[in-house]
Amino acid sequence: MLHRLARCTAVFPLLLLLLLPLVSPGVSAHGETDEEASVLEKLLASDKTRTATAFLHSVGAILLTTGLVVLLVMLRQPSLGLEANTLVANRLVLAGIVMNLAGGLMRLFEPGHPSLLEFMENRWVTMLVTKHILLLITYAASIVATRSAVDPERRRLAVLVAIGGVIVVSILGAAADVLTPGED
Repeated sequence: MLHRLARCTAVFPLLLLLLLPLVSPGVSAHGETDEEASVLEKLLASDKTRTATAFLHSVGAILLTTGLVVLLVMLRQPSLGLEANTLVANRLVLAGIVMNLAGGLMRLFEPGHPSLLEFMENRWVTMLVTKHILLLITYAASIVATRSAVDPERRRLAVLVAIGGVIVVSILGAAADVLTPGED
């Protein structure tokens, strides 16, 4: 049952990814493009691309968190016999990481995005760089959690570290939304 549900829900984000940009009137942006912008910059600045970026980034985070919670339940309650769902949980985690990374990288190259070289000069950039360093640690812990060759106790610890990382990264993301990019 869970396997069939996971298979059906795997198609849903893809459909949303294709349809959402077509119906969205606009989304928040880092900045506008100028007339001399390259084709790639104009593409990344379009409302449809920004919507797809937000979708990838957000749904990736949701899939990652869902996969981690499923792994945590499976590792904490081995008596439930959920080992058959390990593949589903691992796929959720890995798909979440890929989608979140793709959306994040697209956001990084949007026109008007503050430079990462402004680290420690701009509070927003400093907060986001810190958030994403913690996110990379969360990704690493998530990947360790998906490895069946790793001792179950270490996998459990990796899941807890990853879930803790998701919580801290979410708080930093919410705090960064209070600051305006480029202002100090």
